[in-house]
Amino acid sequence: MFPFPTSAGDPAIDAAAYAETLKQVFEGGWPDFDCNVLGVGGDGYTASLFPGTDAQRAGGWPTVGNKSGEPRLTLTVPAIEHSHRVKFWVNGVGKASIIKTLPTDQVGLPAQQIKPEGELIWMLDAAAAAELPLLY
Repeated sequence: MFPFPTSAGDPAIDAAAYAETLKQVFEGGWPDFDCNVLGVGGDGYTASLFPGTDAQRAGGWPTVGNKSGEPRLTLTVPAIEHSHRVKFWVNGVGKASIIKTLPTDQVGLPAQQIKPEGELIWMLDAAAAAELPLLY
């Protein structure tokens, strides 16, 4: 297990340190994850990638520091996409309206950007799926 470091107290420095760790673990290549399990926030954010932030658009590094509100560290969209499987696990009635928006043509929400090389799996409870059309 390789948790994000937080000892520098600066998200950019800690993100760079974690990128170096990933480079060592994956022997110099881009991270090749088996599975990433993500959630979705009420505004469409995922993995601490918030709408309209620089972190949402970062692509040169596998990790980035995000200074939206409290400092956070996250994998970038390309790093998440280098997964054999990405699972979104979403629950709660407060997520229903954003879940309804995600399959549309509206662009710009971080959760919409994730298009993994492997499988994309959505797991929703009944409350989170409440505004989706029923498919028979």
